Amino acid sequence: MATTGSKAFTVSASDASAGGTVAWTNHANALASDNTYATCSLADATTSHSLNVNTVSGGWGVPAGATIDGAIVLVHRKGSAVTAVRYVRDNEVTIIINSAHGTNKATATAWPTTEAIASYGSSSDLWGHTQAWWQTYIGSAGAIGVVVQAIGVDSDSIGNVVASVDYIEMEVFYTVQNRRRSVIVICQ
Repeated sequence: MATTGSKAFTVSASDASAGGTVAWTNHANALASDNTYATCSLADATTSHSLNVNTVSGGWGVPAGATIDGAIVLVHRKGSAVTAVRYVRDNEVTIIINSAHGTNKATATAWPTTEAIASYGSSSDLWGHTQAWWQTYIGSAGAIGVVVQAIGVDSDSIGNVVASVDYIEMEVFYTVQNRRRSVIVICQ
């Protein structure tokens, strides 16, 4: 099995079309690991717009005809509070291929108050997309991306909690099929 290595995305958006009520501020800050954050201030039970990233500079580098084995998404994120009644957690974390949402890998785990990296998927997880779908779009600019959507829990009503994302990256795992060539020699 081979890997593309961890790849950074080059395009971002705060997208309301997938639900959510609060826009991300400075969404482009999620494109570099530099401790500047895309942020979203969330009241109790409110969800952010989707923080979408797509387009990988230079492409994924997967050879044509390779079998896609899986993908890992890493989200560098934090929340402004972590108590039993005040925290930020995932609402949606998924890979989108040509606008089709894959399996939602969100967890109910509270985001920590200091930046940490959350890992989703595995080297053998296609995120609910078919092999053919991956192979069709792995070479298309902007066709594969990641969506992160947060939800705020603030049942003590002290104030909003803030979701912060520093960086989103993805690594794709693949297998190149060995192709043997036969040479037939005819001797007379």
